[in-house]
Amino acid sequence: MAVRWTATLLCGLLAATLAQATFSTPAVLNLGPDVIKERMTQKLTSHNATAVLQQLPLLSAMQEESSQGLLSGLADTILKHVVWLKVTSAAITQLQIQPSDQDQELVINIPLDMVAGFNTPLVKTIVEMHMQSEVKALIRVDSEQVGPSSLVLSDCFNRQGSLRISLLGKISFWVSSLVNKVTSLLMPALPKLVKTQLCPVIQAAFKDMFQDFLKLGKPATGGSLDPILPIASRGGGGAGLRAGARPGATGKKTGGQTEGPSEAGRDRFTQAQTQVCVAPGSHGQSQVPIPLRPGGLLFDLVSTDIEGNVIQLNLQAKLLDSQSKVTNWLNDSSVSLVMPALDCSPFSFVMRQDLLNAVVAVLLPPDKLTVLLDYVLPDLAKELKSSIKEISEEAAEKLDRTQLVKFQTRKTPQLLLSQDGAQAAQLIVLDLFPTNKAQRPLFTLGIEAKSEAQFYTEGDQLVLSFNDIRTERIVLMNSDIKLFNPELLKDIVTKILNSALLITENGKLRTGIPMLIPKALGYKSVTPCVTKDALVLAPATSWALPVSR
Repeated sequence: MAVRWTATLLCGLLAATLAQATFSTPAVLNLGPDVIKERMTQKLTSHNATAVLQQLPLLSAMQEESSQGLLSGLADTILKHVVWLKVTSAAITQLQIQPSDQDQELVINIPLDMVAGFNTPLVKTIVEMHMQSEVKALIRVDSEQVGPSSLVLSDCFNRQGSLRISLLGKISFWVSSLVNKVTSLLMPALPKLVKTQLCPVIQAAFKDMFQDFLKLGKPATGGSLDPILPIASRGGGGAGLRAGARPGATGKKTGGQTEGPSEAGRDRFTQAQTQVCVAPGSHGQSQVPIPLRPGGLLFDLVSTDIEGNVIQLNLQAKLLDSQSKVTNWLNDSSVSLVMPALDCSPFSFVMRQDLLNAVVAVLLPPDKLTVLLDYVLPDLAKELKSSIKEISEEAAEKLDRTQLVKFQTRKTPQLLLSQDGAQAAQLIVLDLFPTNKAQRPLFTLGIEAKSEAQFYTEGDQLVLSFNDIRTERIVLMNSDIKLFNPELLKDIVTKILNSALLITENGKLRTGIPMLIPKALGYKSVTPCVTKDALVLAPATSWALPVSR
């Protein structure tokens, strides 16, 4: 009971914080800042970003910087006293994902924390400096390319005013003067090094990250999706990337600020960048659909959007039969739906109502069911006989222990989703045969029924179940006894539907839909929440139990 109340509370909060963003595709995957941050951190690790920082050619960059100044002679004299200069330890601390002032753009802030040491004949020990800076990577939507709009890293530069250099430890007055002059040369040289040495690594890491996002939930034959690290930091914590020794305590800052990158430098990066335009299932690999038993479900990227600090992948859906032939193709709808706010959730996966109905049609096609009522449900058989006796004693006498109830569902159940919950509506034809050898039914009833529909998770499966079926309308379609008011049988028919038809349908629905996307993102548990005309899957953040059945 507590689980159901908690899930209801979460869904209520989602419904109460609807954002103004809309969507029209059958499915949308929203990736929040935590997912972007953790995935980008992993990719920077795999591309050895901290090792690149440790190998920055600081001394040669300072020498090049000194040769371009008006006081190049004085600078050369200063550098003659520096016989060795390198980064001894480097770390990329907690990344920050922020919205941009520009539409369809977000900013990844990458803080750098380094300790550099240099040797000089003036002292016997290594002089250490603590250097802190921040790189900005601008991510935007490129809608000009052919095919689905994609994401590109449009610019990368050292944030203006972010560079801070301070001295670690105490030194003499004469060495202090040298340190100040070395710092004055590092201030313009380090941002240029970051632009030329680190930004290409950031670009490659982003490209890999976006490729993984495109492959979420769509493993390919002949290869597998690189495992995405579980998001251990739910509230913004994290260790970041670190190489070398941990920087020591920070002394007083020497002052000095770096200037932002020149327009020419930004243009060079923009011209040299490689756009990320990867279609899902590329690299010569065939996509494997999500199994539905029978058939499968396949998602394809339609477009990419950025809403604030959230990446939104808009997906179309294809239903396949057991021979992998497309049986249903769901694209953009002419009616846009309101997108539920992501709020503090790391991600959400939103599926439109018509997509869910298409999946239900695969799992639960129109079917026939025959029940030997007296053997399967003896108590209901007696109650049915008693109800028929009130209509016709002669008809009741014809019923023996082999009486049959045959159900035929004319159409697949239709889901109706709203903020108040989900319902399933279906049309049912019921025939009552007095014996198992009878050729004609005693009567035929047409039934319009509705039931409560509940989504829950079981392992990595999303499961739908129907509960508490009720007869909304009942009509007499055919009678071999006499005309009668079918409302007289409404109660007993509803009981039979709940005890026979509903159990059979739930057995077929129990196969569920594998939820590959949460699993690929490192989440074992998600909570389904019903909103108007859509179902939202988001991580269960404060509890580990699925929605109660």
